[in-house]
Amino acid sequence: MRTDFGASVVYNIERAIAGGLVLSVLALVASIVQGTLSSDAGILASGLLLCLIAPLGMLPGGLIAALLLRMMGTASGPVAGVFRLTFGVMWLISLATLMLGDPIIVLLNHIAPRIVPVDQPKLWNPYMLIKVERPADNAIPQ
Repeated sequence: MRTDFGASVVYNIERAIAGGLVLSVLALVASIVQGTLSSDAGILASGLLLCLIAPLGMLPGGLIAALLLRMMGTASGPVAGVFRLTFGVMWLISLATLMLGDPIIVLLNHIAPRIVPVDQPKLWNPYMLIKVERPADNAIPQ
């Protein structure tokens, strides 16, 4: 098995966009329920667009937070604790945003399977990055 990097990048970006779509719908429903829905179309469009674009920034942000948490290792002290808490919360928010898009990806795979580069995506992927693996070109069939 070898990792298909192009398909991995496409799949993870699809997850981020789908998570942003879910966040946009949730933000729209919350503003309607609270009665704070703006009548100004520009404000509404910019808010929904921000929800769609934000997960694309959260994907690398979560990866950077995970890297910083790993680099801190077993550092102790109050400053290290504050940093760990901050990076841990950032990582959890990024992961939750990506996981919100997983059901949309499963639905998209059933509707248009050629768009999703994974044969059977999981309903919930508790991982920040998903590697798409393909059989090696020179693999001996069994």
